[in-house]
Amino acid sequence: MKKLIYFIILFVFLLPNAISAGEIHGNCSFGYIPEADSFCTDLCIRYCFWIISLGGGIETLMEKSSDSVLFFNPYRNVYYFETEIKPCKHLCVDFKHSCTHAIWSYEKQFYDKYESGKRTTISVGIKW
Repeated sequence: MKKLIYFIILFVFLLPNAISAGEIHGNCSFGYIPEADSFCTDLCIRYCFWIISLGGGIETLMEKSSDSVLFFNPYRNVYYFETEIKPCKHLCVDFKHSCTHAIWSYEKQFYDKYESGKRTTISVGIKW
């Protein structure tokens, strides 16, 4: 899964002129998750062209370090890949794949409820 994400990122950066109508979008965020008493950081990139949108990224869950105010202990990585096709204005088809990797942290370890930490979804929907 990581190799696929790296390939997509490489494709987006090296071949932006391959499809002249393409647009690159990115997102980087940091937040607090009250239910898990944890913090989350997310880095993703998306390449949109014609009726297709390709994207991928990495999300890391982490706990506050007891040693210092400025440090965090990561305990879960989620790598994901998404494809969206919009054949008409309001209809869309989505394909999403994610895989979870537990990280030994100072204080906890995450165990995913999905078998072997992988999940794939395919959906058809309406967007407005």
